[in-house]
Amino acid sequence: MGIQRIFEVCKEHGNPTPVIDYTPGDLWIEFPYSAQYMGIVPAEKETTQETTQETTQEKIVVLLRANPTITRKALAQAIGITADGVKYHLDKLKVAGKIRHHGPTKGGHWEVLA
Repeated sequence: MGIQRIFEVCKEHGNPTPVIDYTPGDLWIEFPYSAQYMGIVPAEKETTQETTQETTQEKIVVLLRANPTITRKALAQAIGITADGVKYHLDKLKVAGKIRHHGPTKGGHWEVLA
């Protein structure tokens, strides 16, 4: 009941679903904040695919500037799309020359170029 209520409250307030990791003897709960909640990205209506794509990529760039070591999973939670969706947009931004990744996949960081 308690964990279910946590999920309900997060949904009611527009926050991403918490990540729960349980191993015997250890419970870990991460409460990611949405970009709108943090005031990084204003809530707005997305009406067309072109508008949605531009807006999603703009949100990603803002989050990368704020936290260059952010993971694809954390980006997905903050924006409200899948990790594969984030990968798609990161690839588009890289091809467009707007971002660059430095270092290894784990432990590297993003650089916003434009």
